[in-house]
Amino acid sequence: MAEVVSKIKYSGGRGRGVLGAFKTKELGNKAASEIKVEKKVEEKQDEPWLRKKLLVANSYTANPDSPGGFTELTIKKGDILEFISEHKDNEHWWEARNGDGMIGYIPSSYVILKEDQVLPWLEQSELESREQERQERLKRQLQQKDLNQGVGFGPPPKPSQKPYVYVSAYNRQPEKPTPDSSATTQKLFYCEVCEKSFNGPKPYKAHMASRGHKEEVENQEYEKKHGY
Repeated sequence: MAEVVSKIKYSGGRGRGVLGAFKTKELGNKAASEIKVEKKVEEKQDEPWLRKKLLVANSYTANPDSPGGFTELTIKKGDILEFISEHKDNEHWWEARNGDGMIGYIPSSYVILKEDQVLPWLEQSELESREQERQERLKRQLQQKDLNQGVGFGPPPKPSQKPYVYVSAYNRQPEKPTPDSSATTQKLFYCEVCEKSFNGPKPYKAHMASRGHKEEVENQEYEKKHGY
């Protein structure tokens, strides 16, 4: 078989040039121009600064029983994780990878999504400014989430009841009676026939319907009638 030397040009991200010479073998009676040369295309991998990173704001211990039907991942405050994806059925759980390469689901409220790192060709002053703003924002978020820490399935519930305020009974002042309130009460519930006072409407009504009151009324009417 005859050997044919060919040259191809390629275009890359940084310029153009000759890739080099390679040999192709002629198959049978086919001409070299009829032979199709397959070129392998490398897939561009994600650059490190384009990957999403997670900062662990609160520690979490994975539940070995997997109550959610998926494998959980133990995380510690301050760890840096690599975000993989959100859970398809539960948006409160994210899949992540830790520094040891272990993969599992973590509560999304226990981590902070770090911003994509800036590109390396930006000016140094802009890099420093963005980094300082990011650090200050992360610090504020850590302070807000510092109390949310728990173990088991799902984030801990937030307190729903208002704090109870204790009021001492010794500080309460007794209510002062209204002037002439007792005299007014006696006047309202006073039986002139029997010359008796009562401390409320119920005792007063019971007295007015009693047999003794009715007999006293009859006696006074009899005395008036006969001039006693």
